[in-house]
Amino acid sequence: MIKWNNYVKKSVSSLQFFHLKVTLINERGKIMKLEELAIGKSAVILSVGGEGALRQHFLDMGLIQGTEITMVKYAPMGDPIEIKIHD
Repeated sequence: MIKWNNYVKKSVSSLQFFHLKVTLINERGKIMKLEELAIGKSAVILSVGGEGALRQHFLDMGLIQGTEITMVKYAPMGDPIEIKIHD
């Protein structure tokens, strides 16, 4: 975890998110999946699905309901992704 101004910067595997099922809502009120969020766009986490240790790991990293995130980048092959979790 790298503190960066008012953001927490995270880099995680998109394959892990495939099993996690993070649901977001963007500024226009559209409900979407994390993988649908465009680079540079922000959204608020509505729910974090999944189960077990992997889900708990992401909750511990700050991916919790009501948190605003911004998609920073996708790696060229789609794995990993980088997101900013707003404090």
